Amino acid sequence: MKMMPRYGLRIGDALYFMVDDGESILVYDLAGRGLSAIEVPNKELEERGIVMMLEDGRLGVAGVEDRRLYLWSWQGAGAGWKECRIIELATLLTLPNTLVSIAVVGFVEGTDTVFLSIDADIFTLKIKSGLVKKVDENGPYSVVIPYTYMKG
Repeated sequence: MKMMPRYGLRIGDALYFMVDDGESILVYDLAGRGLSAIEVPNKELEERGIVMMLEDGRLGVAGVEDRRLYLWSWQGAGAGWKECRIIELATLLTLPNTLVSIAVVGFVEGTDTVFLSIDADIFTLKIKSGLVKKVDENGPYSVVIPYTYMKG
């Protein structure tokens, strides 16, 4: 099992990590102290997706394929994954024909904001509004971990 260079995610009493080049999600149950695995909804994402907490508090996966951002929600062991949304990135950004890479590399917990690495640039995307903002150009990046400093 190969851990990806990404951060983990805690939702309730479980920790989630992308493993095996993004093909699976490792789940550690903090209360029961057990390990399990969930297959990702789309294996074509390879290393271009992340686990994230959706606004309703559920486990989600965001990933890019063919210049589209796909969002899935985990419905539980019996129901599996549900595709929530597909966002055409080419309608929000000017993407060059010679685009080398595009990946989801982070998210802001408790919001609908994800970070996209597009070649050597980093953008934020607010999922609900479609608002895109370039925030850095010194990449490429494989992970972005946002934080807020609270003085005092």
